[in-house]
Amino acid sequence: MVADDGSPQPPDLGDRPYRVRLVRQADDGFRAAAARNLGAAASTAPLLLFVDGDTVPEPGYVAAMAAELTAPGPARLVVGRRRHADLTGWTPDRLAGWLTGAHDDAPASLAEPRWLLDAFERTDDLRLADATSYRFVLSAVLGLPRALFERVGGFEASMRHYGGEDQELANRCWLAGADLRHCRAAVAWHDGPEFAERDHDDAHAARRDEGLQARRAW
Repeated sequence: MVADDGSPQPPDLGDRPYRVRLVRQADDGFRAAAARNLGAAASTAPLLLFVDGDTVPEPGYVAAMAAELTAPGPARLVVGRRRHADLTGWTPDRLAGWLTGAHDDAPASLAEPRWLLDAFERTDDLRLADATSYRFVLSAVLGLPRALFERVGGFEASMRHYGGEDQELANRCWLAGADLRHCRAAVAWHDGPEFAERDHDDAHAARRDEGLQARRAW
């Protein structure tokens, strides 16, 4: 399932060895939360995995996430390991060859955010999560059972700026009794550096303020 947030032209899904469906919504601001809800609503799978369009999962990503999500115990919200690389100029075929080990060509790897690595280490990959650990959840590499997603109402669809929808959802899942978990084995590669290393002061403020507004509504 591909959910498109109002692109001027529909994404070209190309030829796939599996079924894929495109759902779209009108361009009305940055509505990643609503787009993810749209994709989830159009699917029927018992497990939901969300991956951003600029993020490429490794071949074992789905299996690793599914294993974490179906482990015994309370329902879990799982965040994968988002790594970073400069994928400028890389074609899909070249990417596939790198990820599957068909050739030795590899993109330039970029640093992982130290604050996030430290948080996962400190919390034993969120096994020791507390009421503030929602801050370490990234919707670019996010998974949870459909039943949990529907029970808490999905992403907050009113959010219209970059970021914050992942943390807002994670906090509601935590309050609903779900466990949080970081799955190191589920690796996906983001094209470019981590957000905090980019010069987007206004976007940082929007992410912070909209997240705060959503939390005040609980």
